[in-house]
Amino acid sequence: MMFRNFVRDMRVTIVHTILLLCVLIASAADAQRPPLPPLPPGRLDSATVFNVLRMADVISNDDRVQGFAIFDALWQRRADLPDATVANVAVSRALLSGDRDALAEAWRALLRARPSNEYRRGILRVLLSAGQVTEARAIAAGYVPTASEARTPVREEIEAEIAELRADWPAMRRAVDAASTYPRWPTSPFSYSLRLSALAAAGERSALSALLDSALANVPRGFRVDPVVYFTDYGNRVAMHGHHELAERAWRRALQVLDSLRPAAEDRGATGLDSVRLTRGRLLLSLGRVVEASELLRAPSRRLDQRERYRVAWLAVAEFRRGNRDAAVALDRALATDTVSVLRGATAVARAMIAEALGEPARGATLLMESRRFVDLRGLPSNPLLARTLREPSVRTMLRGT
Repeated sequence: MMFRNFVRDMRVTIVHTILLLCVLIASAADAQRPPLPPLPPGRLDSATVFNVLRMADVISNDDRVQGFAIFDALWQRRADLPDATVANVAVSRALLSGDRDALAEAWRALLRARPSNEYRRGILRVLLSAGQVTEARAIAAGYVPTASEARTPVREEIEAEIAELRADWPAMRRAVDAASTYPRWPTSPFSYSLRLSALAAAGERSALSALLDSALANVPRGFRVDPVVYFTDYGNRVAMHGHHELAERAWRRALQVLDSLRPAAEDRGATGLDSVRLTRGRLLLSLGRVVEASELLRAPSRRLDQRERYRVAWLAVAEFRRGNRDAAVALDRALATDTVSVLRGATAVARAMIAEALGEPARGATLLMESRRFVDLRGLPSNPLLARTLREPSVRTMLRGT
């Protein structure tokens, strides 16, 4: 989340910040609406707010509900926050709420406060996630790159993503071809994702196979860059267009890399191994190894986040593919009772995946439409467990955006 550019004074003691955070956490425990914490009277300084935000961000990784409650408690006292921190609190709160429209509005305020290219690039993806295509296009069209950004195809990438959302494959191909004229872009992980989608949709199997080989040979590296995520995404994208043999090549490579990362996961303890288990279960499901996938996916995640909802969906799909339809239906009914509002979008997507597995894509489309405001649209076109649901007229209209 966006913390920098407003931290000026770090004189506050860490003890003060921890005590303040404890009060916020205690307030967040209320299942209804957390009462306002007894914060110190008057305005808070930037350093205090920064430390609370940073620690609350860490908490939200394990418990999205608690994280949101802390950000919401701060938001209730926004009149006492330094002006430069208000937009950051709004963005963090909206992001954890799952409300895509609220997140877009929070980013607009952030961009007004800090009209820089860094925030212009940030809001573009937020707008596409909310289906606000026209506004995203307008910002991209007026984007003026700095000298250091001259090799970044910002407009071309956005046009490619819009075309993918709209299933306009010729337009997507034109956009990625234009972006590929930028010297460094073709070897970036996101470039491979977009180009694989474009070639897969065009049915150019020979070129697609060569590009996939190149993508899998270039292991993405960098801060918070997970090669397993990208390799899995490559497989998902080509699978969306029926190239299952090539998709399996990417998924097997992702599984190989995942196994190599296990020692690092063990160093992170239970949480790290939990993440490996979920990822491995999902990959085994994609590869058709449903018995092994079911075994891995049965245990609940230690984190209250979106992936816990997806785990239930993946398990339901695995059980259905094993011939246990009743188990899949029971898991769907369990998700239907979910009342965690900040996971509403993830729950809708999870239930839509189960509905498609059960042969009910129209019901899946209804579930997505009912929670449209909370669904990240950018993530839908590369989800092979929703391939038929995405062809439903209502979902096609939703993905075209406004």
